[in-house]
Amino acid sequence: MIHTHFQCIYIYIHTHIHIHTHTYMYIRTMHTHMHIHEHTHTYTYTYICIHTYTYTYTHTYIYTSHIHTYIHTYIYTHTTYIHIHTYTNVHSYINIILHKYILQEEKKQEQLMDGNLKKKS
Repeated sequence: MIHTHFQCIYIYIHTHIHIHTHTYMYIRTMHTHMHIHEHTHTYTYTYICIHTYTYTYTHTYIYTSHIHTYIHTYIYTHTTYIHIHTYTNVHSYINIILHKYILQEEKKQEQLMDGNLKKKS
């Protein structure tokens, strides 16, 4: 008696497809309501960077009698960073205040000198 045995041939094929899409959203908000001086502005910049990863896995099983193929795809979204930067421009404000202060001091000196001259005369 002859026994014929067919062994199953198993082939595993794994395909990994990686698609990386980079979405960059730029959001800028500006605030100019400090009212310390008209030359004082505060700028706030918010940067949001979002990375989206798409993975596709293909599993193929080949047998002697049939073929099975499984495809699995999932999307992974990851926010890498949120950066908030605030910049305040007060340089001109400080310069103007110092300038006014120096002018006031010069006027005081002139008044003192005028007073001394009037006393001498």
